[in-house]
Parts: sequence; structure tokens; C-alpha cells
Amino acid sequence: MGGASAALSLLSSGGHSIVSFGGWGVDYDLVLLLILGVLGVFGTVWAARSAHDLGGPPLVLSPAPPIRIAPARAWPLAAVAVLLPLLPAAVNLADGMPAWIGPRGAVDDLFHGYVGYPATVLWVAMDMLVGVGAPAVLVLVTVVRRTRRLLRVTMLTLTLAAVAGAVTALTTKSEADWQLIPEMAEQRLALYPDGLFGRTERGEILFGISPLWYSAALAASAVVLLLLYAAPP
Repeated sequence: MGGASAALSLLSSGGHSIVSFGGWGVDYDLVLLLILGVLGVFGTVWAARSAHDLGGPPLVLSPAPPIRIAPARAWPLAAVAVLLPLLPAAVNLADGMPAWIGPRGAVDDLFHGYVGYPATVLWVAMDMLVGVGAPAVLVLVTVVRRTRRLLRVTMLTLTLAAVAGAVTALTTKSEADWQLIPEMAEQRLALYPDGLFGRTERGEILFGISPLWYSAALAASAVVLLLLYAAPP
């Protein structure tokens, strides 16, 4: 009732006002009294709730559902799923290109033109991670743990990355509009390491291998995981 009494004291004609009528001064003592009254209400509710919990029957926690783990498979077969994402990365790195997609295609246009800067930074980081073969680490952890949830997440991640690479390959223009404007080109390349992308004599940016190679490797890795660890009917 502390909060109610404090509020009624303010609303009553004989009560005091927080803001004085003679000026803009604030009655800090009354403000403190009002805050203490409101806190007293919360304290009373908390004490009543605690007493109710202590007086009731003990809380029985339901057992956690068992973690479903897929059966282990022969390592040579599982190693195929791990090695597949490394193949295009090795070819790209041999040419000095650690980026998977780079600043090209509709997917990159989406992150640079329609989302916030933090999301764009995450996209560039993902671009570099996939480019150096990081999905192989995810597949390796999945093969070792083999939980059903992790298998689903990994296969979905590989599939989405494969789709993103395919969309990029299909929507890449030989000379994008932003490449013609030096300020936009500098802004687009600012998040990548300096000098990563060279240029041709015509000023076109040099990328690595086609993202379709990554898409094929990532999709094949997802298919191998599905064939090895698919849940029984």
C-alpha cells in the first residue's frame, strides 16, 4: 500500500506537490518518499510470493529429454564430408584469394545496400571464413558429436551457403555499377584486406574461383552427412 498512499497524498488537496507552484523547484524529499513507497509495494509482493513458494509442495523438475545421437560411421566415409569444403578453399588460397564471394552478386548487394553496418561486417567475416574452408571445422565437430540437432543445423547451414554461392554466380555482372564510382568502390572494399582484389587493365576487379565450386562442395558435404546420419524411418 506504500505506492498507493504516496500517490493519494499527491492527488489529495492537502498534499504536497513534487513541483512547487512558485517556480520550477523539485521537492526531492517527496520524490524520495514516493520511490520508497513504490519499492515497499514490490518488497511486500516479493515476500508474499516467497512465502507461497515455501509453503507449497516442492517443485519437481521434469527430466531432460535424452540427447539423440546418430550411430557412428566408418571414418573414411565421414572424412569425405569434412574434406569437401576444403577443396575449393585450397584452390582459391593457392591463388592468394581467401574470400569466398567478395563484393559481387545479389547477396553481397543485399548486405551492403539494405542492412545495417554490423550485419555487413558479419557478412564479410563469413565470406572470409568460408573462403578459407571453415565449414570443414563445423562438419568435423558434427561428425564427432553426431547429435541430431547439430546434424540438422549443419546440413541447413551448408545448404544455405550453397544457395548463396549459386545466387551470387547467377547474378554477378562483369562490371557492376558501383565499380564505376571510385567512392563507392572504396567503400565496398574497405572491409576487406588492402590489396586483396586486383584489377584488370580495364579496371575490373579480379576475384577468385566461381562461387559455384564452393556451392557444389558444400552441397555435396551436406548430402554425405544426410546419407550417413539420416534418422531411421
